[in-house]
Amino acid sequence: MLKSDEHVLSRRCLDRIDEDIQRLDSSSDRGVCAWIVKRCGNARAIEQGRRIHAHITSSSSLTSTHSSSDTFLLNLLVEMYGKCSSLEEARLVFDGIAHRNVFSWTIMLAAYAQNGHLAQAIHLLRRMDHEGVKPSGSTFVAIAAAGTADLPLLRSIHARASATGARDLVLDNVMLDSFARLGALELARSIFDAMEEKTLVSWNAMIGAYARLGREDLVLFLFRAMDLDGVPHNRITFLNAIAGIQSIDRGKFVQERAAAAGFEGDIAVRNALVSLYGRCRSAAMARRVFDAMERRTRVTWTAMISAYAQNGHSKEALELFFEAIESSSPPLDLDTPVFLSALEACANVGDLDRGVLIHEKILESSVKVDALVSNSLINMYAKCGSLAKALETFEKLSSPGVIAWNTMISAYAQAGDSNAAIELFHRMDLEGIKPDGVTFMVLLEALGSIGSLQDGKFIHTRAASLGFDEQDTSLCNALLNLYTKCGSMQDAIALFHKMPTPNQISWTCTIAGYAQQGHSTEALELYQKMDLEGTKPNQVTLLGVLTACTHAGLVEDGIYYYNSMVSDHNIQPKEEHYGSLIDMLAKAGWLQEAEALIETLPFHPFAVAWTSLLGASCNHKDVDRAERVAAKAIDREPGNAGPYICLSNMYATLDRRDDVARVKKLIASLKGGGQ
Repeated sequence: MLKSDEHVLSRRCLDRIDEDIQRLDSSSDRGVCAWIVKRCGNARAIEQGRRIHAHITSSSSLTSTHSSSDTFLLNLLVEMYGKCSSLEEARLVFDGIAHRNVFSWTIMLAAYAQNGHLAQAIHLLRRMDHEGVKPSGSTFVAIAAAGTADLPLLRSIHARASATGARDLVLDNVMLDSFARLGALELARSIFDAMEEKTLVSWNAMIGAYARLGREDLVLFLFRAMDLDGVPHNRITFLNAIAGIQSIDRGKFVQERAAAAGFEGDIAVRNALVSLYGRCRSAAMARRVFDAMERRTRVTWTAMISAYAQNGHSKEALELFFEAIESSSPPLDLDTPVFLSALEACANVGDLDRGVLIHEKILESSVKVDALVSNSLINMYAKCGSLAKALETFEKLSSPGVIAWNTMISAYAQAGDSNAAIELFHRMDLEGIKPDGVTFMVLLEALGSIGSLQDGKFIHTRAASLGFDEQDTSLCNALLNLYTKCGSMQDAIALFHKMPTPNQISWTCTIAGYAQQGHSTEALELYQKMDLEGTKPNQVTLLGVLTACTHAGLVEDGIYYYNSMVSDHNIQPKEEHYGSLIDMLAKAGWLQEAEALIETLPFHPFAVAWTSLLGASCNHKDVDRAERVAAKAIDREPGNAGPYICLSNMYATLDRRDDVARVKKLIASLKGGGQ
């Protein structure tokens, strides 16, 4: 319904209330007045409400007996003023009720609670206690419904209601839903399990709670338990269940049940299914649901575009985004989420032209260009290679937050312009923007790539001055990476030893740093300590260990660690592990073993393996093996002169001048062929 239509209907409603008030006279009974008061409250028509209030007050026939009928009418006036957010007038009427009943108190309390005055509502509840008025379930519902973010308050209400016997089905459902939304699942489940009569609301609230926590098993358990309890699923049940599903097979099960219950055609259910299959990494299944929909809303297009973008199908996401714009009639009023998905897809494929078009569409739309959108635009332009457009977008921000600064600093870092990243960080400091952990990690990554130890130490000191310490494992790991890349193992190991709980990355980075700097003994000792402390290694850790063994010539140790990769840690060796082991064997003179390993690799031998063995064979003057291996290396890289040069040098040391001359001719012909 358009806003203009809503305005017309509202005006007609008020006109009818005005007409009914004008027809009132001294003979009008309480029922007519009560009906008009209720309509004023529902329409939020405070002016008309005041007029009917004035009529009631001035009519002796309506307010002379001080009976329960008076209380009923005055309760309705309190409720009407509460709905119109006029709490002072509501309280004046409440204070003037001679014979207040529990409904009077509950209505006034609800007026306070619904208008955000929770403290006054609680104060009124305490006053009820002082005046000996026993609260009803509705009294507690009024507070619980308004105080859903206050867990201690909800616990107190639940305890009071239980102690006074005021618990009923409505209150139990409200408390169940409130506890569930606050993550107090044990309390929510205890209420649910204790309910003698579970309504559809109860089941949906509990399923929704488990869905929000990703407890797919319990979502499906309760979903199936509804069948056993004879409670039919409704639209909310399916939406909650779909939100909690994390696997395609179970998604199909719920989809089939929705179809059997007559909800497959429900657009909200279908939109939820598109999102479900998207997060289950099946863009194809999401597209099937999408293509079967006769009517598509903005939510539908957003869900499908997001499904593509989140699963690496950036090209398809962009195509669908522009299809949504061009094919929809009337044109879709696109919102922030769909633009964010489109910008993410554009950044992934580096399509600057379409990125500019998306930016134009955002400016043409009703979407507010807030921090989230601006940051996505900066990121998109940076990844599309337009630092100028990224900076232009950044500079247009009136007061960029720390995320915007981080995004722009990261843009420079990713472009390899570490100096600009550092300069922007200094500007950020001067403008009084406090950096966060992400700021420092982005800067450290940039500095590590250029080996800037001095700037790295400055960042370390600056982070420490802002309260970042060794408790921040992610930041410490970024510093370790910088120090090891810069060859400063003294700084790296000092930091490592200060960390209270180094993780796998911390250990691996330090071990690899030692290995790369030739400190093999220290690397292996640290690895043994890592093993004793129960931290599992990964592929990079073991590569560092093998590198350390290679540098130290510890062949038997290297073979042991290589074998332990699979037997102890279930880590399958990759090309770099095989390469390290081959290099280790070759350099130690285990030429036969190295060649045998190359010949039995589970994939086609790579050129570096042959050249590594060739170099070792030449050094050990194993002519037959060197010539055989050289032929294999040349076969892998025909245009590479390296194997020829290696053979020539070996022949020279053996004073085999004819072979030197022959190989030099081959090298010359190789160079000539390349001209």
